[in-house]
Amino acid sequence: MRNFIIILIAAVAISIGFAYLLGFFTVSAEHQDGQIVANLTIHTAPIRHASESAEQGAKRIRDSVKDTVGEVTGTETVTGTVSDLDGYHQGFTLATSDQREMRIQIDPTTKVTGSQIRGLQPADRVTVVYKTTDGQHIARSITAE
Repeated sequence: MRNFIIILIAAVAISIGFAYLLGFFTVSAEHQDGQIVANLTIHTAPIRHASESAEQGAKRIRDSVKDTVGEVTGTETVTGTVSDLDGYHQGFTLATSDQREMRIQIDPTTKVTGSQIRGLQPADRVTVVYKTTDGQHIARSITAE
């Protein structure tokens, strides 16, 4: 337990040191009426910049993982808006974000989250993971937003 506390204190001290070096905050002191007054100023711009950089890095990693998974599994991912449902709930037309229309087929193994397939309606925004077989896009999963 003692070692854990020492490691925790060291981790906090190192984190504070890095935050100071990165300009996240400054500390100043001055004498006023026989007292020493300490001031802590937090600089939000470098924190915001670091947060945005981390978010962009995470998106690059996510996209890389998605591409790798797609290559390994033979699937692709597309996001768009449901524009037409067939009468038997075996598929729908998807208007993609890059202005294409795709016919998506649904089979009994398709996993649906966020909505049941009967609950999908035109104008619903969905993300579809699909595999192309014999020219047909067979949905592996559909996530309704």
